[in-house]
Amino acid sequence: MVHSTPRPVTEPADGRYRFSPLGNDIPLFNRPRTETEITHLAEEVNVPGQLRRRALYDDLEALRQALADDQPHPRSLFLNTDNPAFQVWVEDESGELRAIPPEAILICDLGDVPGEADWHRPLPSKTYTSRTRFDDSVDPPVPRQVEHPIQVAVDPVLGRLAFPAGAVPSRVAVSYAYGFSSDIGGGPYGRRDTLVTATSSATWTRTVAQRDPTADHTTLADALATWAADTATEAIITVMDSGTYTEALSIPMSSGRHLVIQAADGERPTLRLLTGGVPLGELVIGGRDGADAALTLNGFWIEGGLRLEAGSIEFLRLLHCTLVPGRGLDAASEPLRPGLPSLVVEQPNADLRVVIRHSITGPLHLPEEIAELTAADSIIHSPLQGRPALAGDETGAQPGPRTTLERVTVFGSVHVREFELASETIFTEPAVARRRQVGCTRFSFLPAGSRVPRRFRCQPDLAWAAYAQQLGKSGPDQLTPAEREAVRARVTPTFTSVRYGEPGYAQLSHTCAVEIRTGAEDGSEMGAFQHLKQPQREANLRASLMEYLRFGLEAGIFFVT
Repeated sequence: MVHSTPRPVTEPADGRYRFSPLGNDIPLFNRPRTETEITHLAEEVNVPGQLRRRALYDDLEALRQALADDQPHPRSLFLNTDNPAFQVWVEDESGELRAIPPEAILICDLGDVPGEADWHRPLPSKTYTSRTRFDDSVDPPVPRQVEHPIQVAVDPVLGRLAFPAGAVPSRVAVSYAYGFSSDIGGGPYGRRDTLVTATSSATWTRTVAQRDPTADHTTLADALATWAADTATEAIITVMDSGTYTEALSIPMSSGRHLVIQAADGERPTLRLLTGGVPLGELVIGGRDGADAALTLNGFWIEGGLRLEAGSIEFLRLLHCTLVPGRGLDAASEPLRPGLPSLVVEQPNADLRVVIRHSITGPLHLPEEIAELTAADSIIHSPLQGRPALAGDETGAQPGPRTTLERVTVFGSVHVREFELASETIFTEPAVARRRQVGCTRFSFLPAGSRVPRRFRCQPDLAWAAYAQQLGKSGPDQLTPAEREAVRARVTPTFTSVRYGEPGYAQLSHTCAVEIRTGAEDGSEMGAFQHLKQPQREANLRASLMEYLRFGLEAGIFFVT
């Protein structure tokens, strides 16, 4: 992340912030430095692991001591100017952002103190005893005391920063690296092949950025208002930075209009939606005559939900977006509104098609009568136990539309009219299709109670068949209820984390059954991270180790994250 907006702990800000724009604690990760010599053994600074307090503290203390000793050209290993692990920027008197130098950053534990409402604040300076400079005004000479100013304290384990007491910058920005399994959801990774460019001079285009004077607008609301007053049918709004946009937004659609709202390549802006001035609101897509109207959102973190009014559009695409499950997070990454959906369609629209790709969303409330839902390489998550991840209403009593799921991980139950296709998908709770005469379910995991169209190489069906053969029985029907349940328990998917906001979210754990980790059509894992081809990569690594390892040595693979 570059020049992202950290979330202040209080409003107005009191000098304490979290790196995450959602306001949850996140561990910061190292941006590895390339080893320059083949004989060099990799050290902590050379690998993309989680940053440790002690390693960073020792590094910056050594830098300040070297400055006190007047050594020539001292450098920080982790916060060097070429490839810093993180940077903190503050606005100066001229209104420009300036980076706080490494020697002015203190690494410490900013965890909550029992019985105290505030974090520890750094002192404005720290004194060091020089080992090369002496005060000659006394006899015998004594080492000089060198004072270094401290402008900010950073906790890389919790992803927090605090300024000295009384110091509250007018604006703060941060650059840092965070950890996640893949390029799913909003992120600063490359999305160039999904971005839309103007196809003709008639295409209406505008740019949005909070501080860039070359941008057309500073807020999305202004850009949308300008577009609404125009008559162009094709429109593209591009957000050029990774800032946080706290706005009340509505999009008035009308017949034949196509609107794309996208983040620039390498950027990940956050939309903090307001409704009635209250956060965790909704982006309302309105209009009663939306024949052939289309809306595309690409590359955003959205803190809130989307609401489609009846007849507003016929085509909605969500690409590389995160609609935060629970609409927002607290400091511990717990959802703030776990019962609220990420996407609601108010009334049936028989022509509406919804497409979700490479995205993370909360619950989807889609009526049965819409044309279809297609989701691929995505995560759909209902954070409230007992509430459906996909259905026609919040209780799950009404079915959702005709649905196609490919390489999707679903946390929560599913109730739809029919599955046109469910392929390489993990359902953690029962999936039910009202019509099972059409469609197919293949290479997927289905919990007990699922009622889906014909199954092909699904789990736990294959595991039951294999176990029955192992016991010498004629088929899985010959297994006892206890034997079937034991097999089901073994192959039920397990995850590193099921809490959105943590680095291992939705990642299959290393103890997950091999039937799930290699259960996709091509032998890779089921679910949203199928495209990573983890089993193949691990097998290729092991083969390379066997081929190139020096005689007399043994190698093992140890998963750190």
